[in-house]
Amino acid sequence: MKMKEWREVLVEVFKKKTDSVINIVALGLAVSFIPYLWLKIILCLFILYSAYRIVESILSIQREKHVPLAVVVYGDESTRDSFIDDCLRQMDKWHFDEVTFSDLGVDRDDWCISHPGDLPADAEQWKRVVQEFRHKLDLIKAKLKGPEFFHIFLKCRTALVFGLGAAVGTWGNIILYQEIAGDFKPVIYLDNKTNLPNRHASHTIKSKPELPYKFIRPTIPERFTSPTLVALNLAAHPPAPYVEIEAKKRNLSYVIIDNSYNNTLTEEDWFRAAQEVASVLLQLLKQASELEIYASCPNALAFAIGMALGDQCPASIFHLFAKDESYNKVLELNKLY
Repeated sequence: MKMKEWREVLVEVFKKKTDSVINIVALGLAVSFIPYLWLKIILCLFILYSAYRIVESILSIQREKHVPLAVVVYGDESTRDSFIDDCLRQMDKWHFDEVTFSDLGVDRDDWCISHPGDLPADAEQWKRVVQEFRHKLDLIKAKLKGPEFFHIFLKCRTALVFGLGAAVGTWGNIILYQEIAGDFKPVIYLDNKTNLPNRHASHTIKSKPELPYKFIRPTIPERFTSPTLVALNLAAHPPAPYVEIEAKKRNLSYVIIDNSYNNTLTEEDWFRAAQEVASVLLQLLKQASELEIYASCPNALAFAIGMALGDQCPASIFHLFAKDESYNKVLELNKLY
């Protein structure tokens, strides 16, 4: 790093971490009055580590800004607080610091969307959450002025997630997290800046993978109607039985996409699985002018598939409302705005 860049970093350290610097200086002065060598060594190591953390956080923000985008439309306030704590624990690995980002104009209300409980059957409310998500993303981009990486944490219904992904599209650097056994883990890296293993340029989510498929078994009809119904059996509670009955009742064609990964994916598998599903749906859109999507699907896959479909896609997303035991249309991807 050049001397000028180091000066800029030090200026940022003293400007944004004044309290931390004062505490480190105070500890340094205290060391000289401590009679025990072992305690001096421990304090010196602590001081060096604290100084490293401060400088590294400023350096990381200058190199690239890692910021969460968290959506929790589920449970009560305690659920929300626990979810945010989980997000912050993950973001600590990327040197995300709420105080520093607040100084940059990005507060918790900017990167977190929360609504208590479930969304009702009113499709307008689902659309408003998608619009709020897109607005916050644009707002953060404008304030940070790049380069930024958005870490996506989701605790909400899968049908909503398809809309969130479609609203983002394939423009930026995205890291998708999946809740696995109660813990959020990064599973898909869409990174336009690097060729590191298991990282992919965002637009490649729309690319057709080499056949044969590794993670899905699609059942495609000989003829297509508009709309064509699609069942994504990618998690528990597959919607295929409902879709088959509904399609026959309405005399429409339908497609079943089963998973062949037995609901378990390793970190290396998630991108390929999403890419395979997206490629089938994009191909279907060339043969059927409109799709109705009924999905049982992990949220990370749903978001990535939504990114591939985008907000110009003539696809409607349906959600199963347990109270009525029926599917309702909650989003139309080409009518999000």
